[in-house]
Amino acid sequence: MRNQQLARPTGVALFAVLLSAVGLAGGACSESIPDHPTGGASDLAGGVDAEFGIETFALTVPTLTRLFPTTNVSTVEYDSTAQNKTAFTLKFGVTDFTVGAAAGKIVCVIDGGVPTAYASTTIVFPDLGPALAMHHVPCWLTSPTGEQLANPESHVLTHVYVTQALSDVAAQCASETNCLDDNVCSTSACVGGKCQFAPIPLGCCVATADCKNGFQCLNNKCTNCQVNGECNDDYACTKDTCDLSGIVGKCIFVKDESCCLVATD
Repeated sequence: MRNQQLARPTGVALFAVLLSAVGLAGGACSESIPDHPTGGASDLAGGVDAEFGIETFALTVPTLTRLFPTTNVSTVEYDSTAQNKTAFTLKFGVTDFTVGAAAGKIVCVIDGGVPTAYASTTIVFPDLGPALAMHHVPCWLTSPTGEQLANPESHVLTHVYVTQALSDVAAQCASETNCLDDNVCSTSACVGGKCQFAPIPLGCCVATADCKNGFQCLNNKCTNCQVNGECNDDYACTKDTCDLSGIVGKCIFVKDESCCLVATD
């Protein structure tokens, strides 16, 4: 009698058998509830899947990066005796984007005022005025035709503090009341005769321009929704709500595990 070789099941075949077993044991729902999206194609980026051999690629988007100042704050001093101008400079870097006269622009606005488009990555603001305060200076990328880019990486917010020069003895503060700037998004203090400011937690805004694209400023909080009706993921088996309890308001989608899309029993 000839020797017979039994075919060993491949890894793919075993995987298919396991999938069939799981499907038969699934119970009342033959169609599973789809997972809610967690970010689209970018979640798939970053290398090669060793098990299935599917090559994926890191996705890049137009990005605006603040180079100077290196943090999200800049301080300028005002001397009432010299009446100097409170000028300040922002320097940016861009990735996957071109800034120029016939290309895209960087648009900035101060304290919710009139936006100004710049064709350079170095922007000089000539004068904030003598008022001691914390200012909001959001900047974002726009296309050559003036449309604001949608991705959050294209938006940068900088806080600029105007404070008195220590050499300006007559302008020194005596208490915090001398430093109040009527900005709900800042805290103020008088330290050594000089006003000091600091932003309160992320998400506070004085205008919609302070928020990432797609968000709006509602009661000094950046949010992408105001009511539950503005949140809809088109899934029948999720509860869609507008959550305004956190630092940033956002839509949340909670799966109802008791919900079944297709019944088999």
